[in-house]
Amino acid sequence: PSTDRADTASARAPRDRAGDEQALRTAIAGWSAAVQREDTAAVADFYATEALLLPPNGQALGGRPGVTKGWNAVFATPDLALSLASTTVRIAEAGDMAYDVGTWRGSF
Repeated sequence: PSTDRADTASARAPRDRAGDEQALRTAIAGWSAAVQREDTAAVADFYATEALLLPPNGQALGGRPGVTKGWNAVFATPDLALSLASTTVRIAEAGDMAYDVGTWRGSF
C-alpha cells in the first residue's frame, strides 16, 4: 500500500459541511427545546460525559451528574423564562470542530 499523503487525502470522502452545519443546528434546537420544557435529563444528555458546568459565582460541576444538578438549580428558579437563539454556526474545513454563537434572555 502507498503511504503517500496525497493518496491518503484523496481516498477520504469530502466533508459535507452543509450537512454538518444542519446537524449542529438540529442539535442546538433540540437542546433549546429541552431547556424550554425544563427537562433536566434531556438537557444533560446534550453534554459530554466529562463536561463541566460553570455556574456564575459557583464551583464547577463535573460530569452529567454535575450538569444535572446545575440545571435542576436553574429550573428551580420561580417564574423562570429562558429564550435561546443560535445566530452563527461555523464548521471547520476539516470537519473536526464546530461552534455556534447565539443569544439568550432570561427572566424570573
